[in-house]
Amino acid sequence: NRASNVRIVAVAAADRSGEVSIAFGGDHNSGSSSIVDGSPNERSRVVRSERLDRVLSDEERRRARLIKIDVEGAEQEVLAGLDLGSSLYRNDLELVVEITPERWPDRASAADLVRQMQVYGFNAYRLEEPLRFRHYLPGAPTGCPVRVASPTVRYATLVFSRLDRDAL
Repeated sequence: NRASNVRIVAVAAADRSGEVSIAFGGDHNSGSSSIVDGSPNERSRVVRSERLDRVLSDEERRRARLIKIDVEGAEQEVLAGLDLGSSLYRNDLELVVEITPERWPDRASAADLVRQMQVYGFNAYRLEEPLRFRHYLPGAPTGCPVRVASPTVRYATLVFSRLDRDAL
């Protein structure tokens, strides 16, 4: 797409440098491939893993306004690998994170993740994602992320922002 602000890095985002096994999600949904909670199969692969704070340059961390994370159960590891306590990030940095707590190996809860992010000054907002085609048609109603009162225990898309309000 000729984007000048995109850099492809062939590593799996994680909380440590090393190697991880990616279990292929299947032909019906390759997007469900994951480094957690997956049974190895004939299409699984071992790949290099790296913390995102080591993948991103200091300049990329300073410029990042939004980071999107969709890692099928490895959300905690990827977030830990960002070093969100670093002063290199913008004050208005926001993270959009698709969470799947049912795949978390340590059975932590979404509330645990929200508390972890609060340590870094982030508030959690739920982004409702319509899953029906008609919601994407012109004129369809749209919503805005709403502050999370009690985090879900199932799949959800959360926006972590340092703004403190009822909705974004």
